[in-house]
Amino acid sequence: MAQRAAISIAQMGALPPKSVLPFGTRPIQDWLALSGKGLVDPWANPFQVLDSGTFVAELRLPLPRGKVLINLQTNQGVQRSFAVFVGPDGALSLLHREGAKLLRASLPAFPASSAEAGRLTYYFDSAKGNWTLRLSSLTGSAPLAAAQGTGAIAFANRDAEDICKKGNFDPTVLWFGFSRSMDVPRAAPWIGLRTVVDTSLGPVAAGNLKAGDVVMTADRGPQSLRAVHYMELPARGSFAPILLRSPFYDRRGDVLVSADQRLVVSGSAAEYLFGTEAVLVAAGDVVDGRTALAEDRRAVVSAVSLDLGGAALIGDAAEGELALAVGDFAQTCDAPLMCLNSYETVALMRMLGRIVTKVA
Repeated sequence: MAQRAAISIAQMGALPPKSVLPFGTRPIQDWLALSGKGLVDPWANPFQVLDSGTFVAELRLPLPRGKVLINLQTNQGVQRSFAVFVGPDGALSLLHREGAKLLRASLPAFPASSAEAGRLTYYFDSAKGNWTLRLSSLTGSAPLAAAQGTGAIAFANRDAEDICKKGNFDPTVLWFGFSRSMDVPRAAPWIGLRTVVDTSLGPVAAGNLKAGDVVMTADRGPQSLRAVHYMELPARGSFAPILLRSPFYDRRGDVLVSADQRLVVSGSAAEYLFGTEAVLVAAGDVVDGRTALAEDRRAVVSAVSLDLGGAALIGDAAEGELALAVGDFAQTCDAPLMCLNSYETVALMRMLGRIVTKVA
């Protein structure tokens, strides 16, 4: 196959404004508002009320005592307050005021944890009046502390936006946001908008793809896109994306992907260790501080996931392009290629001369 010329983003077409998505692109996300951005749903009505949902914040541990972590006070007709703070005794509290309504939810002081970061979740249902506050380690399943009570207050979408966009927060806070779901939206595989995808019409930036475009896959040939799912997601803490550096992974440029996005690693090292020429590894497992980096410089990332109606590989590794897994096995790993566990990826990377470091 003839060597392909490097393709610039300009040659692939400018990316559309975030508020104007290509026809056939669907925004799918439970996130309503995120810190550093405000509302992330372009169709959200600022005056609509969020009767139930979840407030999520990821925090560095241990928490500083006697400190306000997140704070917003407004008095535009009605006094509104929202704050997360740690008392002198180490108790973590959330305060929400809406006019005469006031809620204070508190967690008791909890034993010191060896974890470097934790997740605070506040589930609220104003119709039922119930709330639950929980602090968990990012690396453990059991909560460090939990409490529940009554008197939950609804949030207007504009209040959630103001808290995320205008609220003051301490460096202890990695990120925070509001979800419509009564659970924390799970991370899912995605690729950045500038990722180059080969189509029947030539290379196209992933952010410009739309339903009906024909994508050239490495294992199934030309495949029509059923849908392109557009997302705006947190880009710090446990949601921090991975930057795969050029030319180590793709000669055409750096590629931004989620930590759980699977990519193809092939060659003699894979064959020696696992008896197969190519394997799938999670992007978060190849971070070495040089060829792959945990990228946390942005608060929110725009991304897409591609629906080809089934599992597929995109990208031609033989041509120096990054080969990625998209579709069903991106999460289940039910694929023709072997999916490596984290410890197996460490061994493979070591054999390739790359020392994997811990993802932040």
